[in-house]
Amino acid sequence: MSLYQHARDGNVERLRDAIGSDSAAVRRRAAEFLGEVGDANEQATVDALLRTAT
Repeated sequence: MSLYQHARDGNVERLRDAIGSDSAAVRRRAAEFLGEVGDANEQATVDALLRTAT
């Protein structure tokens, strides 16, 4: 399934998994989608976004 489909379905866990990709482009896109659909109060989402940003 594509990152777009995961974002559309609200599948935050799959987007967080994609942040561990070897591809910088996939990590960037997953972080963008996660920022749009993720819950800012969910620590795992915040941690994933912070790891990607640093």
